Amino acid sequence: MSDEEIGFIVAGSTILRLNYIAEGTIPPEALDLSLERDDLEVDMVPVKLISFIREFQKMDQPIDAAFTMPWLHSTRALSNHDIRVFGREMWAEMSRGFPYARMKLNEIEEMSFKTREISDEDLTFIPIGLEPS
Repeated sequence: MSDEEIGFIVAGSTILRLNYIAEGTIPPEALDLSLERDDLEVDMVPVKLISFIREFQKMDQPIDAAFTMPWLHSTRALSNHDIRVFGREMWAEMSRGFPYARMKLNEIEEMSFKTREISDEDLTFIPIGLEPS
């Protein structure tokens, strides 16, 4: 994917991350290794996200499924030390889209007729523990 295409994924997945956190689907500690974790609760997050992805696919909403996948892979990588390196590699690729994320967020807002208060910090968020080397 081009950097601009990745920026679209970054913008859309940021919207979903903030929604998932607000509704309690993703607890903050599931995306931050520096926080104390309830392993049982955190281990259930990928299960919930897989369910959402399948539902999006059934409803013929592949873009929403794609926007959810970075959080599925991130929560899996943070819960499993053996695959954490792949999470870091994914975020190295995702960060290529950061310079385009604001522009793509504006495009999403125009298409959906919905404005969101999303900071630049939110658009450049990398889960703590998956920072690229």
